[in-house]
Amino acid sequence: MTSISFASSQVDRQILGGLATDSPWLAILEHAGLAIAVLNADFDFVYVNRHFALANGKTLELLRGRNYFDVFPQTRVEQVFRRVRSSGMAHVHTARPFLTNVSPTGEPGDWNWSLRPIGDADYPLTGNARHLLLSIQAAQFTRESAVRHTPELRETVLDGFWLTDLTGRLLDVNETYCRLSGYTRSELLQLTTQQLTAGPTCPMAAIAGDGLPPAGNERVLTRHRRKDGTTWAVEVTTFHSPDSGGRLFSLLRSTGEQKRDEVRLRAHDRLSELAASADLEAHLQIALESAIELTGSTSGTIEMLPTRPPAAGQKAASVLPDERRAESDGNERVLADKHPAATESSERHNEASTPSREMALPIVHEEKVRALLKLANRWGGYSSDDIANVSALAEYAVKAFASRRAETALRASERCLRSLFNAMTCGFAVQEILFSADGIPYDYRFLEVNPAFEAIAGLTRAEIVGQRVSEVMPGIDPRWIERFAAVAVSGDDAHYDDFTSDLGRRYRVTAYRPSGGCCAAVFDDITALWQDEEAIRRAAMVFVHSRDAILITDAATHIVAVNGAFSEITGYSSEEAIGRTVGMLKSGHHGATFYAALWSQLSEHGFWQGEICNRRKNGETYLQWLTITAVVNEAGVTERYIGVFTDITRLRDFGQRAEFIACYDPLTHLPNRTLLNIHFEHALSKAELMNARLALLVLDVDHFKEVNERFGYESGDRLLTAIGERIKSRLRDGDTLARLPGNVFAILMEEVENADDAAVLARDLLEVLATPFRIGGAVAELHVSASIGISISPDDGSTLAILLRKAESAVHKIKAQARGMFRFYAD
Repeated sequence: MTSISFASSQVDRQILGGLATDSPWLAILEHAGLAIAVLNADFDFVYVNRHFALANGKTLELLRGRNYFDVFPQTRVEQVFRRVRSSGMAHVHTARPFLTNVSPTGEPGDWNWSLRPIGDADYPLTGNARHLLLSIQAAQFTRESAVRHTPELRETVLDGFWLTDLTGRLLDVNETYCRLSGYTRSELLQLTTQQLTAGPTCPMAAIAGDGLPPAGNERVLTRHRRKDGTTWAVEVTTFHSPDSGGRLFSLLRSTGEQKRDEVRLRAHDRLSELAASADLEAHLQIALESAIELTGSTSGTIEMLPTRPPAAGQKAASVLPDERRAESDGNERVLADKHPAATESSERHNEASTPSREMALPIVHEEKVRALLKLANRWGGYSSDDIANVSALAEYAVKAFASRRAETALRASERCLRSLFNAMTCGFAVQEILFSADGIPYDYRFLEVNPAFEAIAGLTRAEIVGQRVSEVMPGIDPRWIERFAAVAVSGDDAHYDDFTSDLGRRYRVTAYRPSGGCCAAVFDDITALWQDEEAIRRAAMVFVHSRDAILITDAATHIVAVNGAFSEITGYSSEEAIGRTVGMLKSGHHGATFYAALWSQLSEHGFWQGEICNRRKNGETYLQWLTITAVVNEAGVTERYIGVFTDITRLRDFGQRAEFIACYDPLTHLPNRTLLNIHFEHALSKAELMNARLALLVLDVDHFKEVNERFGYESGDRLLTAIGERIKSRLRDGDTLARLPGNVFAILMEEVENADDAAVLARDLLEVLATPFRIGGAVAELHVSASIGISISPDDGSTLAILLRKAESAVHKIKAQARGMFRFYAD
């Protein structure tokens, strides 16, 4: 019996690259009688010769390009093919039914066949083979006529070939047998088969249980002697027929290689079936059992060692001859002297030397000796080939363990990355850029998105992935496509902030190229941050350009910032003021009681407003209208104080009367519109700095003309004064009450959180005015009602004139419908 397969890498390359019509190999493949097929990794036919088609009763056109198992649906055979593809090791069968029991010559018989990965000849192989070479031969097809007409056949098979006469004299041999035996062709042609046979023969039928061989066909297992005197086991298949002219044809195959491959393939299967949690010892145990089977040892052990680095110059195996064991002090890892190089056969050994009957193989993993694989009691001792074969088994087991552990770590890493990907608060998307025929980017298609991006887009992953951005976000600005395309083409990362009108949000984008033609982008929603920064920019503009002086201190009243108006009023530059306390401005005009009251109100309410006398840098005292506001953090702890003041010395310079006439109503002694406007400017500056609101209430006394006509103008004046006092009693310290011309009052509310604050005050004022008034000596009680209009800044305007006009408009609407009510301008 024999296994037929091609060994030449030139054959491999020419099969894969396409055979030229004048190639000598084409003639061999077509006429040698071998059924040849080349399959790719998916088991599709890449090359098929006419003998393969003939042997299977198919045509070349039917087979080419088809999948092998679409044509031959054999589950057991497919399992073998997949094992060869995954393990990278050849698999052979000899004289066993494989496909249809029809030989290439049309005669019945068994098949010799070989399946191996192309281009990978040595065990263990790494990676998956790209192509598989399938060679098939009928066990009976070799005849004298075939040899005579196709002499190339002798030199293309891996097996040895004999042509002998009936006496056993060699008439012809091939180069394969010359290589196995160590003889030249001319030397062999001087010998007989009896001279080359070194041991008794055993019929293969008795071993395999196949029964008697077909007539004219004999298969035996024996040993042959090489030129150097060593022997090796060989399986001989001899053919004879009446028309052979008294000649015998024999195919001779070394059984050691087949046994090695079968043992290794079984080891590969067992290693593949181990659980992902299997440790190194479990992997080495399989290697040990396979090594015992391969070498014929009677015992073996795995000794796990404490982790330590390998000794300098340590080899893969340590073999101790029996006579040296006593000198080793029991240390079985002592290295032996340099062994003879391995011969071409796994059974070959140098009979002149004394092989050791024990082997100790150090197992090195991650540059550290992890274990010892020990074998003992092999008949005939261990040769260098045995060491190489066992080392290969151990190395493959270690690689399988490392690969499984790396794969487990990779899966864990992928799970971790996927969890991170899904938990990202920033949106993430991978896009494929779409280009027009002239290379202009016009759109992009989503390849992957995370849950955060789904939230951004307001769509599910199924609705996004695979779709174009023009379909998912029709209003997308073209510059987004251009920027992503630039990254995909150049490979340069990009970082920028941009606004998308389609989503109405502003994003900070980081884009990079994960692969050619694609762009990955991380989207961080910075809309709120940008709005906060914009508010800070607006506050900074107010701070710089305000006509009022502004200073900011820390909690200990150390000045941290001042504006230009501060320097103009006080004479201190920012460099002179920053770092000092506000005590540098004291004039000595106010005593301890004044400052204690100021700090008490500031601590209790977080706000103080009033007139104070301070001193300029040149020593001159001046009056200022000062507003102090405390800034607290989320824990309620004061971090800053903001002071806003105006130099009001000029008002005092005009005298008490000028100030009174200019700023106060002479009847009620309430601020007039002029002073109301001043207070409004202060309040507006503070509101803009703190991003707060203001409310303006205009109160118009209903039917006041009737009071004047009935009781006289003096009673009317007294009523207005009383109304002003009642209104003032319901206001906060920071609110301003002013009298406008006639029977109209204005209330300026600061630090309004929402419109409801103004509504609460309006209801309170209507309630307090509902109590009857008794004016002077009048006997009758006066019942008064009012109509109140409300406007809010900045919603309704940012100047006093606009807010007054809109509040008065609300009053007119009330009077046109009913009285004694309040109304917002926007209602």
